[in-house]
This record gives sequence, C-alpha cells and structure tokens, in this order.
Amino acid sequence: MKKIIVDTNILFSALSYKSGYGIRNILFSDKFLFYSPSFVFVEIFKYKEKISNYSKVDENQLLELLYRVIKPVHIHSENYIANDNYRKAYAL
Repeated sequence: MKKIIVDTNILFSALSYKSGYGIRNILFSDKFLFYSPSFVFVEIFKYKEKISNYSKVDENQLLELLYRVIKPVHIHSENYIANDNYRKAYAL
C-alpha cells in the first residue's frame, strides 16, 4: 500500500460537502495508508465555522462528516513524526 501524508488543506477539501466527493473517495480507498499530524484537529476546529458556511452544512453534519473523513487517517503526534525511528519505520 502506498503511504500518503494528509495535510489540513486536503481535509478541508474533503469536508466540502459537494466538491469534496472525489477526495473522500480517495480517503475511503483501501489502496492507501494515510497519515496526518494531530495538529490537523486544531486547524479544523479553528476554521469549523468557515468550513460549515462554505459547505452549507450545520455543525452536526460537519462533525459527522469529519468523523467519516478522519476515520481512515492514522493520526500521530508531531513529536512522534519528527522522530527518526518513526520515519525509518514508516519510510516517510
């Protein structure tokens, strides 16, 4: 399986209810392993109102979609990702 690091912008796009369909399909694919730093949650919640307005969904719908989108992504601490042993183990 190919390993992919997912940044906040990709998740923002996936949370766009209409235009994020293609990105969500990739995230739900079994062909890839997705990794992301835990900081993505800070960024998402920082801009959740803006994302909700852009997506034209209420907060509950946005949180439900966030759950579905983030579920296939392996979340790791930034300190852990910066560790050389992590990079060697995951070949990132």
